[in-house]
Amino acid sequence: MWIRGGGNPTVDATDYQRPARIEALVVLALAVGSAVAVKVPDLFGLELDGGDRPFYTPNGSLFVLPFLAGYFAWKRRLAVRV
Repeated sequence: MWIRGGGNPTVDATDYQRPARIEALVVLALAVGSAVAVKVPDLFGLELDGGDRPFYTPNGSLFVLPFLAGYFAWKRRLAVRV
């Protein structure tokens, strides 16, 4: 029997929350990984606020791009092929 408004009585509300919760965890993990990747050069003495801007300017996107590509690969469920 269908409920007024087009809802399906066999579908629980938590079924819709699980994918959103998993996606939020994946996004959070990738954001933390990206933030750590940006701070790694600081461990070797290159400062973002200091005079090392010539290093960060051309290479800044390379710290974030792998994590962004990882998110899109996960979201589109790309198969791993060799």
